[in-house]
Amino acid sequence: MPEAKRFFTHWLPWYAYLGLIFFVSGLRNPERTFGFSASDFSAHMLEYAGLFFLTRRAFDASQISLLKSRGFATGILFCLLYAASDEFHQSFVPTRNPSLLDFAYDATGIALGALIYKHWRVRFP
Repeated sequence: MPEAKRFFTHWLPWYAYLGLIFFVSGLRNPERTFGFSASDFSAHMLEYAGLFFLTRRAFDASQISLLKSRGFATGILFCLLYAASDEFHQSFVPTRNPSLLDFAYDATGIALGALIYKHWRVRFP
C-alpha cells in the first residue's frame, strides 16, 4: 500500500480520534455541550473500545516491526497509557477531576475493543 494511502486510511483516523478524546476531555461539561446524557460507564467503554480498534488497525499498517509483530500487546499498552494521561489531563480542567473508576471503565472498554478486534480479524483477515 502506498505510504500516503496508508496514512489517510489508517493513521489519520487514529490521530483524529486521539484529538477528539483530548478535546472532549477538556470540556467543562461534555454532556451539556453535546446535548445528550450517557452513563459514564457506557461512554468510557465505547470511547476506549473505539480507540483500541483504531490503534490496532494503525499498528497493523505500521512499518515499525515492534508495532506490527506485537501490535496487540503494544496496542493495549498504548491505550492504557493514553487513558491514564486523559485522566491526568482532566485534573487541569475546571469542574473535572481524575478518577480511578473512570480509568477502570476505560480499561474495560480497551478489553472489549481487543475482543471485538480479535474476533473481527479472525472473520475478516
